[in-house]
Amino acid sequence: MNLIAQTIADGLVLGGIYALAAADYETFYARIKFTPDGDGDPLTLGSMIGQVQKGKLETVFPEKARSANPIYPAPTWDKKA
Repeated sequence: MNLIAQTIADGLVLGGIYALAAADYETFYARIKFTPDGDGDPLTLGSMIGQVQKGKLETVFPEKARSANPIYPAPTWDKKA
């Protein structure tokens, strides 16, 4: 590949990384946001685990997003409210 074509290709790749870093979208499933390096932000892209506790949905994982401690072991079905 000649120098001009390689320079254009390198610029497109770099531009794509900057575009990922600037992305911040709220979707039906979850928020999509990337770090400045173009990696997925684990807190916003990763899955969260919830439990219904006292009739309210609580996030129990990941720890940075936790709204309540997990109840473990979970009560048996006949003891759930």
